[in-house]
Amino acid sequence: MPAELEFNILKVLTYFDLFDYPITKEELFSFLAQPADMVRFSCALERLLESGRLYLIGGFYMLRNDASLADRRLSGNLRAQPLLRTGKRISRLLYQVPFVRAIGISGSLSKNFAGEDADIDYFIITSPNRLWVARTMMHFIKKLSYLLGRQHWYCMNYYLDEEAMEIAEKNIFTAIELITLLPVQGMNTMIEFYRQNEWTREYYPNFKAKHSPAVF
Repeated sequence: MPAELEFNILKVLTYFDLFDYPITKEELFSFLAQPADMVRFSCALERLLESGRLYLIGGFYMLRNDASLADRRLSGNLRAQPLLRTGKRISRLLYQVPFVRAIGISGSLSKNFAGEDADIDYFIITSPNRLWVARTMMHFIKKLSYLLGRQHWYCMNYYLDEEAMEIAEKNIFTAIELITLLPVQGMNTMIEFYRQNEWTREYYPNFKAKHSPAVF
């Protein structure tokens, strides 16, 4: 139904508006809460633009007629690039820690955005029954990073045991964080992680999971 599709488009934009983050047409389609073909989706977008319920500025869709939001996003995208390259390099180091089976980059950086004081957040999967051992060793690495003033590059924020990879808390917020993860190391484990969390398709049926290593 056209009304339902328009409602879901506005719902996506409302979510990203909370973070002052306008999005592209492709991103908007990916985060729809209903299956849709591109023709119907494009027509719904045009209707919303003509009615003044959303705006298109600099190639980005937003709820506010504010060009500074597009500028902010572009600046954040540019800042993200060197941090993503750094995160990939550090991920190779962290992957050498015993019992670490996979590493992804999460948080705002996984969405290709970095604020002026951005951290590099990591999502880590460990061998069965070895989560706390691996976490303790990685915590030691984090402590060492303070000596170099690089602690914001080593934010190991989320750990999972390989035998319990299905996320228990299922909602739109956890789903969006999960599907936007950037897999960097341990691809086979990450593919299994995605398989065990296919429930995210109930929230974002048009999103294509990243089943290949991140390239920066």
